[in-house]
Amino acid sequence: MNKLKTILFGLFCRKYKLIGNNISWGKPYNIKGKNNKIILVHDKYEFKLSKFERVKGLNITIKGSNNIVKIGFPCNFCKSKVLVLGDNNLFKLDKTKYKIKRTKFNMCLSNSRKFIIGEDFSSESGSISSLSNNSEIIIGNDCMFANDVLIRNSDGHIIKNSDGEIINLNDNVYIGNHVWLGVRSTVLKGSVIPDNCVVGACSLVVGKFEETNVALGGVPAKVIKRDLHWIRENSYAFEKNKERL
Repeated sequence: MNKLKTILFGLFCRKYKLIGNNISWGKPYNIKGKNNKIILVHDKYEFKLSKFERVKGLNITIKGSNNIVKIGFPCNFCKSKVLVLGDNNLFKLDKTKYKIKRTKFNMCLSNSRKFIIGEDFSSESGSISSLSNNSEIIIGNDCMFANDVLIRNSDGHIIKNSDGEIINLNDNVYIGNHVWLGVRSTVLKGSVIPDNCVVGACSLVVGKFEETNVALGGVPAKVIKRDLHWIRENSYAFEKNKERL
């Protein structure tokens, strides 16, 4: 028994050494159903969130069974939310050194979905919604989302033709590595955005693109510039750094 206590105490100390800066204590998250888990990940270590622990700046609601929410550390949330309604869903967000502000990650009223976001994701505000059974939203590493970005893999309601056939089937969304989504840009079901692309402000992406390093813009979006390479550094910081050279 003493050996077991020593092991448990060691795990407790390791947990708070690795992720303590991102954890607070307070009112339990709204979790209803069976076998739901919130798991905190730091390198090779995984820790299950205990009842009164909370990830700072992140509200989590789960209603259903066999759902998993995985949050990588370090992280930096501000007024963001994860909502899971349904069964057998996976939400995974890898570690990031950037802020995720006022962003809603919704998995509503469906089952068996994957919602995966890679490392070093940042968001100013927005809503990313997975609304259909057996579906995926996959976002790569080092993606930067501006204010009011909207992503959906479903129209939310059914549209049929005169023969009664559904003509707006749900479809997955895939966003590659190092993609910048501009202010109020929208990405709808079935869209594919390759690596190193930029989506212009107020654009509507509704199709599968194949070229990397391009700018997409318009309604609907199309390729408007090729052979580009964007960086996170803002214009002011870039000019200041140039002055130092």
